[in-house]
Amino acid sequence: MQNKISIQDDFVFGSVMSNKRLCQRLIQLILPELKIERIEFPTVQKTIQETQFSRGVRFDVYTKDQDGVVHEIDMQVRHTRGLPQRVRYYQGRIDSEMLKHGQQYVTLRKSYVIFICPFDPFNLGRHRYDFKNF
Repeated sequence: MQNKISIQDDFVFGSVMSNKRLCQRLIQLILPELKIERIEFPTVQKTIQETQFSRGVRFDVYTKDQDGVVHEIDMQVRHTRGLPQRVRYYQGRIDSEMLKHGQQYVTLRKSYVIFICPFDPFNLGRHRYDFKNF
């Protein structure tokens, strides 16, 4: 029996997304309304943990575009509960990374958390779901 390796494999996804051109192209395909001229070198497996007692996060791919907008991309292969809350938590962790001590909240830049799922997480027959936090 032969194992098939696909983009869903953690190593393959990280390898492909560490290519700046491919990563930028994927973001542009997912978010065509954005005009991305360039991105920073994508960081694969970026970990953020404030203290040993706080819950950390490991972003599959973390990058910024020419305007400082953060794009975080994760491959979500398992259908688990709490996906909306996970996205919310990731968004908060991104914000905490952006804002340094003493900076004003108005300096926070836009950010996008993108979960690529090989399944329909809400069983509504859609291939894309968009959410905005207020």
